[in-house]
Amino acid sequence: MRGYWLVALGVLFIAFVSPLCALTSALFSARSVHHLLTATFAAPLLAMAIPQRSAGHALAPLLFSSLVLWLWRWPPVYAAIFESHVFYWALQLSLLASFVWFWRAPLAPAPEPAGSLLAIGASAGQMGLLAALLTLAARPLYEAHALAPLIYGLDALRGQQLAGLFMWAPPFFVYLAFAIAACRGLNLGADV
Repeated sequence: MRGYWLVALGVLFIAFVSPLCALTSALFSARSVHHLLTATFAAPLLAMAIPQRSAGHALAPLLFSSLVLWLWRWPPVYAAIFESHVFYWALQLSLLASFVWFWRAPLAPAPEPAGSLLAIGASAGQMGLLAALLTLAARPLYEAHALAPLIYGLDALRGQQLAGLFMWAPPFFVYLAFAIAACRGLNLGADV
C-alpha cells in the first residue's frame, strides 16, 4: 500500500506544485487536467492505499462525488474560486475527498464485481456527460477564462472544448482499466 501512497503523492505534486497549477487560472483545459489528475488518478490511488476490510455501498459516494464535480462546474460557483482562496481550497479538497470516498467501494478488497462495474460505469458516464456538455456547448460558459486563452492561441470556446475533450477521453481509459480489474476479481487493495 505504501507504493500507492507514493504514486498518489507524486500525482498530487504534479497537480499542485508543478507549473500546471498556475496555468489553471488562465486555461480551463489546464483546470480540467488538474481535476483529472485529482479525481481520476490520485483519488483511486489513495483509496487503494487506505486499509479497508470490505466493500461498502457505492451509491452514496457515487452520487456525492458526481454532485461535487457538477456543482464546481456550474458557472456561478466556478467563478467564485477566482475570488476566494477558501472557495478554491474547498473545491480542491471536496473533489479529492469525494472521489477517494467513491473509489473506496469499487476498489475495496473482494468487492462484488457486478456492483463495482456498475459504480465505475455510472461514474464514467456522468463524467462523460459533463465533458460532452462542455465540448459541445455553443458558447463559452466561464467568463474567468475569456481572455487568457488568447495568449495560448485559443479563444474561450476552443479552450472549453479542449477541456471537455481532456475530461472525456483520458478518464475512460482509467475507468476501463478499473472495470476490467473488477471483472477479473483482482484485489487492487492488496499490499504494493
